Amino acid sequence: MDFLLDIQEHATQSPEQPAFTANGQALSYGELWGRSDQLASYLLDAYILPRQTSIVVYGHMEPGMPVAFLGSVKAGFPYIPIDTSIPDERVRSIIENSGAGLIINVSGQPIPFASVPVLALDAFDWNEPTSVTPGTWVKDDEVYYIIYTSGSTGNPKGVQITGGNLQSFVDWMKEDFPIGEHKVFLNQAPFSFDLSVMDLYPALVTGGTLFALPKSCVDKPKVMFETLEASGVQVWTSTPSFMQMCLMDPGFNEAKMPNVELFQFCGEPLPVSVAKELRKRFTKAVIFNTYGPTEAT
Repeated sequence: MDFLLDIQEHATQSPEQPAFTANGQALSYGELWGRSDQLASYLLDAYILPRQTSIVVYGHMEPGMPVAFLGSVKAGFPYIPIDTSIPDERVRSIIENSGAGLIINVSGQPIPFASVPVLALDAFDWNEPTSVTPGTWVKDDEVYYIIYTSGSTGNPKGVQITGGNLQSFVDWMKEDFPIGEHKVFLNQAPFSFDLSVMDLYPALVTGGTLFALPKSCVDKPKVMFETLEASGVQVWTSTPSFMQMCLMDPGFNEAKMPNVELFQFCGEPLPVSVAKELRKRFTKAVIFNTYGPTEAT
């Protein structure tokens, strides 16, 4: 898949460039690529899992999340992102329904509801030898990741996205949106919400930095606005409802966040009133109402 090769190229050419930041912790492109190689090699050596067995990645917005995602697919396994905010009973249901063979625990928290083996990433030996090659990577026609729906119309359903689906989506983002190269992208949505795909992979394939806004930060408005002001975010991706919350602060404007060039909204309808208010406060930024593009993968 070309987008994985793009990430590898950034890791080779700019290994110190931050790929992901959250709560003051940073993960460079070199660390992202090297650690995901080590993890993939370990998964292939330590677990006897049939190819394309799904792997649950449990956590929130820790730097280990993208490492676990890439590590899984480099070993030929699709990943299922599950946020720590999801109730235990639903997590159990997802594990059973998906037939997952392993949980990579990035959260650092115990998982008492686990019914399959658990690999704790915080105890992983990053000196593990690496022997993985592109030949083991998930192929274009194989499942790359699975995201479970909210279940608002019944039981949650696992939506299977192939490598080819994701490649098409990333190509569309690069061609039709002015995301450029080496930009700072806002990561507002948990990885178990498909909205997050709209910032995760476009950021990584363009050599950008994903700036995560953890729930602990969002829950404290004063801290959240201070964090956003210091973020240097250039590409903003969020739900319209999150923007509505931000607009409640009259000080939220381009004077405080002068680097924002692009707003992308999806997951919900974008009210005209929100778009109008944004145009007043961010006169130089472009606004896109995309509604549900990640569901179209």
